[in-house]
Amino acid sequence: MKKNKRSNAGIWKAGLATLMMLAVTGCSATTDSSTEAPTTTEVQTEAANEEKSYEYHESQMEHDKEESVYVLADAYGTPDEITVTTSLKNPGEQEPITDYTVLSDIKNKEGDEEYKLSSDGTLTWENHGRDIQYEGTATKDLPVSVKVTYFLDDKEVTAEELAGATGAVRIRFDYINHTAEENSIVPFTVISGLMLKEDVASNVSVNNGKVKMMDGDYLVIGYVVPGVKDVLALDELETFEEDKDDTEDAEATDEESEEESEDNSELFADSIEVSFDAVDFELEFTATLMTNGILGEMDTEKLSEQVEDLADGFDSLHSGTRKLSDALKQLDESGDALVSGASQLQSGLESLNQTLSQIPPEVLAQDPTMAQLAAAVAALAEGSGQLTEGITAYTDGVGQVYEGSTKLNNATYELTQTADDLETAVDRIQALKDTDATYENYGGIEEGKTGSVTFIVETAEIKAEK
Repeated sequence: MKKNKRSNAGIWKAGLATLMMLAVTGCSATTDSSTEAPTTTEVQTEAANEEKSYEYHESQMEHDKEESVYVLADAYGTPDEITVTTSLKNPGEQEPITDYTVLSDIKNKEGDEEYKLSSDGTLTWENHGRDIQYEGTATKDLPVSVKVTYFLDDKEVTAEELAGATGAVRIRFDYINHTAEENSIVPFTVISGLMLKEDVASNVSVNNGKVKMMDGDYLVIGYVVPGVKDVLALDELETFEEDKDDTEDAEATDEESEEESEDNSELFADSIEVSFDAVDFELEFTATLMTNGILGEMDTEKLSEQVEDLADGFDSLHSGTRKLSDALKQLDESGDALVSGASQLQSGLESLNQTLSQIPPEVLAQDPTMAQLAAAVAALAEGSGQLTEGITAYTDGVGQVYEGSTKLNNATYELTQTADDLETAVDRIQALKDTDATYENYGGIEEGKTGSVTFIVETAEIKAEK
C-alpha cells in the first residue's frame, strides 16, 4: 500500500493521535522554533559561489535530537514502511550542525540546507540559522513489536474474513518489549487507539483502557507498559502476592460488571483487548503510540528515603511489641505459679479450718487463744477462696493480654516485611528509571548528544470490497 494513500487521514484521525500523545505527555505539542523572532545577528554561508545571509533563530528544542518514528503496518501490526522525522537542534550561529544516522533516503523537510553524509554515517548540515528538520527511512527492528489478532464469535479469523462481517468481534493487541537485557528493560508506555463507527459497533468495551464517544463514534484507547511486570517481579514479594481464590473471584466479578473490569485493569499487562458487537464490520486503522522517558519525572530518590523512614519506624514498632510480648509471657508464666500457690494455700487453710472446727466448744471456751486462732483460720480459709478466684481472674486477663500482644507482634513483623518488600520494589523501579534514560534514539545519535524518540504504528484499514 502506498504511503501517500495511507497518510491522507481525516480530522478525527489526527485528533486520535493528538489525544494519545496528550495521554502520555500531559501537555501540548512543542512550539516550533522557527516561529521565534530572529536576533539581529546574521549567519553567513556560502552556496553555489554566491554569498547569502540568514537570520539566526535561537532553538527551543529540549534535546539535541528528537525523532518521531512513523510505522505503516499491515492489519496485523507487521511493519511495511518506517519513516523517521528528525529534528536537529541548532547549536548556535556559525556552529556546525552534525549528526549520526543509520537512515537512508534523507530529505530536508523544512529548509534549503544541504548535507554531506560520510561513509561512517556522520551527517554535516549547513547552518542557515534554524533547526534542521529532515526525514529518512529505516529497516531496523522496533524496540516494541505489535501483534494484532482478530476474533469473530470467539474464533480467530483473518482481517479479510472480518471485513464486512456481523457478530461478536474481539481485537487483541499483544506487545513484546525487545529491550530486555540483564534483568532490566526500557519501560515503554504503549497506547493503542481506534475509532469505531456507531452504525458498525455497539456494546464496546476494553480492558486496560477507556471507551469514549466522539462525534457519535466510539473512541477506544488502551494503555499498558509491556515487559515491566516480569522485571519488577512483584509477585515474588510476599506483600504483592495475589491469592488465587481471590483472583478467580475477581475474574468472575469482572464478567458481570464492565465498571469493575475497568477498576481491575492491569497497567503492567502485555496486551489490550477490545470487544464489541459488529454489523458489516470495517475499520479504517488502528494507531499505537510508544514512548519511554515516563519515569524520568519520578523522584525515586525521595521515594526511597520515605520508604526507608517507614521501614525504620516499623522496625522500632516491632522491637517495642516484641519486648512487650516477652514481658507479658514471663508474667503469664509466673501467673500460673501464683495460681498454683494460691490454690495450695487455700487448700491448706481449708484443711486447718476443718481440723480446728472439730475441737469441742468447751475446750475452746477454756482456752481463749485457741478460740481466737480457730476464728482467724476460718476467716483466712474463706478469704483464700476469694484470693484464688482473684488471682485466677488476673492471670486469665494476663493470658488474654499476652495472646493479644503476640498477635500485635506478628502484625508489626508483617509490617517490617512489607517495608522490606517496598524497599525492594523501589530499588527495582530505580533500576528501571536508570535503564529508561539510556534509550534516546532509534535512527542513531552522535556521541555526547541528547535525544528523544516517539513511535507511532498505524495499521492498514479493514474494509469489504464493493
